[in-house]
Amino acid sequence: MPELLRRSSDGGGLKRRKQKKYYVLIILLSAISFWFTALIRVSNRMPTGEASYQLSDLDVYDIDESDFVESSSKSGSGTSVYDDVEENEDDEDWRVSVEEKAEEKPYLRDFVFDEDDLFISQENHKRIREKDAFASQNVVNRVLPEQSPKIIHKSCALVGNSGILKRTQFGKSIDKHEAVMRVNQAPVKGYEKYVGSKVTYRMLNNKWTTVYYEDGVSNTDVPGGTSNLARYLLAQEPSNVTFIVSRATTKQFETFSQTVAKRRSEMKKPLLLSSRVVSGARTALIGFRDFEKNRAKYSEEELTPSSGLLGVYLLLNLCKRVSVYGFSLDDSRKTNDMKAEGLRYHYFKKYADSERLLAHPHHNFKMEGDILRALVEANVVTLCTKEKDSAESTC
Repeated sequence: MPELLRRSSDGGGLKRRKQKKYYVLIILLSAISFWFTALIRVSNRMPTGEASYQLSDLDVYDIDESDFVESSSKSGSGTSVYDDVEENEDDEDWRVSVEEKAEEKPYLRDFVFDEDDLFISQENHKRIREKDAFASQNVVNRVLPEQSPKIIHKSCALVGNSGILKRTQFGKSIDKHEAVMRVNQAPVKGYEKYVGSKVTYRMLNNKWTTVYYEDGVSNTDVPGGTSNLARYLLAQEPSNVTFIVSRATTKQFETFSQTVAKRRSEMKKPLLLSSRVVSGARTALIGFRDFEKNRAKYSEEELTPSSGLLGVYLLLNLCKRVSVYGFSLDDSRKTNDMKAEGLRYHYFKKYADSERLLAHPHHNFKMEGDILRALVEANVVTLCTKEKDSAESTC
């Protein structure tokens, strides 16, 4: 009897072990079937053909790949929604004109700055300002941006200081531009109908950089006394203006920047124009002179670009289209028609420069006028004169 019971017990255990193996096999087969079915479903949902994009194939940043797939499905086609955007003729870049006419007039290419950095920054100051270094790294961090700003505006206006601005009323036209640059101390208050009121950039030369921060400068035109010129000028500026300092020493720029930070703390940091931009403008002068068959009419010594020409050169490298106001194609110091009309050398009277410009003996305004005429003829810039002062004006 015990032996029979043992056999019966062993037979039951064997049966149970076989059943367990069957259960495990069934579970494994079910799992494989489930994952295989899921894989088929996922593969059917994956985008194919033109709707599949690789970010490495796109010249786009900070856009998720799924954004393009979603946009394509919503638009009902396999192409990106950006394909529907048409270029506006008004956005045409002046460089197109340069490429079309550079073979005939090679000096036009000199107006394209061939370096990346227009302004001095924490990143490039040692390389560009090696001969006039900043006092310390603390000063560098305080007054310079980390990198040279990369700026592109659709349309810009450069407003000169000439008295011929009072022949026209371009104020509204000027303010329509995306960016407006003014030169040195030129005011807008009281002259809005002639020069507008918008000030995006104010470019200061060496002299006016110091005037903007030096207290005690004698000037009886300034309300409140003769020692308030710097404070008065700075107080007139809108809070969103960006100062661009050109041809100043690092010490002058440092002092000016600290003055702005102290007296107008809400303003942006001033920018220090790279000396290589000034060299680029001078190269453009030389290129034009050398192209001219009658180059002898231009003095070899007068090859320093004026603030006006430097402004044209800079804006051409900040903007797609540039319109110029208050510039004459002739040397306005030597014309009598302005005086006959009762116009002054500058459109403003207070704190104006001398007509003789004794501080600038190396400018050649005749050649700069000829260059401006050439740029206008090549459709590189638009010169806004009395003839264009109308509602239909392209200015």
